[in-house]
Amino acid sequence: MHANHIKSHIPGAAWLLHSTLQQQGKVSLPAAEHYVLTCDSSWLAGYAVEQVEALTGKPVFVLAGGNTA
Repeated sequence: MHANHIKSHIPGAAWLLHSTLQQQGKVSLPAAEHYVLTCDSSWLAGYAVEQVEALTGKPVFVLAGGNTA
């Protein structure tokens, strides 16, 4: 688990690398009605929206403003 996630994560959050999302995503993502993705700037999180929607079948959003929001 990434040190920044442990230090200041959103409760219920799962930390995943985009490059390993296909292998770890389904197992690592907690059950939810929808998902909110974030990263330092929120820019990179947008690249994973379609992938998480396909894995979960749930709506996926990007946190505007990234982790600092």
